[in-house]
Amino acid sequence: MSPLFDTSQPLTASRTLALYQRYYNANGPDLPAGTASDMRFVPHLSQALDGLSGLILDSYGVIGLGSAPIAGILDLFDAAKARNMPVVILTNGASQPAARREKGYQDWGLPIIADDIVSSRDATHQFVRQIKQDNPEARFSYLGRHVMPFEDVPGALYGAEFDEKNWAEADYFIFLGAVGWEADDQNHLEAALAQSPHAKLIIGNPDVSAPVDGSFTFEPGFWGMKANEAVGTELIMAGKPFAPAYQLACEALQKKAEKQGIGQPLDKARIGMVGDSLHTDILGAKSFGLHAILLSGYGLMAGRDIDEEARASQIYPDMVAQLL
Repeated sequence: MSPLFDTSQPLTASRTLALYQRYYNANGPDLPAGTASDMRFVPHLSQALDGLSGLILDSYGVIGLGSAPIAGILDLFDAAKARNMPVVILTNGASQPAARREKGYQDWGLPIIADDIVSSRDATHQFVRQIKQDNPEARFSYLGRHVMPFEDVPGALYGAEFDEKNWAEADYFIFLGAVGWEADDQNHLEAALAQSPHAKLIIGNPDVSAPVDGSFTFEPGFWGMKANEAVGTELIMAGKPFAPAYQLACEALQKKAEKQGIGQPLDKARIGMVGDSLHTDILGAKSFGLHAILLSGYGLMAGRDIDEEARASQIYPDMVAQLL
């Protein structure tokens, strides 16, 4: 197995980017052709909103870093308000309903309500409901601890703890969050998947890692890619960079625009998707036809050579803003 999947070694930004590149080169959404000349560099995003009709914001690396908001985020919301520009949030967090984040954003002074928050959990929920509609007998097992299952999806739902019999009978494994997930859990999962080649793995959070307290955590995207590498299990990636998450975010943005008195449908090409990752935020935005904006000063790409990273990945944002 590739050393990229060595769990005895800590994840880094470089390793995270290499894993994204490895997986999405073969399995990512279609990407429009682009060149380095397509990128427009600006110092501050809040000074470059002309021509946009709405904003979709990633959470980590755009709105906040861990437990603190990023300086300038309130100014960005003020600038959007002055233009009557609707703003929603699209995050790959999937363990709990995104609405649970409402209070946290409001504590930071942000004008965010539950309807403004879309997550990869919502896209996962959509997938699972469709699966049950197509196959009422489908059996699921949730992976990861401290996750909230989808209570409105009927059927035999097995818990996160390893159970040889139940895991052997599962048609789908749903991986919403990786808190508490260890190498031994992964070994049990890969063994179960090897014995049940029909089973599929639904990755509710496609992120490989998340920066926490100066290090990088192993997220469901990492463990899913590892299972795919080890036993060839088919992955269903339910969040960014894939289209269903962006479709849900655009629908939420359109509803907000209508509440703000904007009568005409929003043009996708004038909706700015702002994120800190080339392989999730920008790849997804470009493939979905949105205006892709990389915020380079705070999250995954902070301190990296954007020109070099864009050429290596062949993912070219429409705009690169260093700061909010």
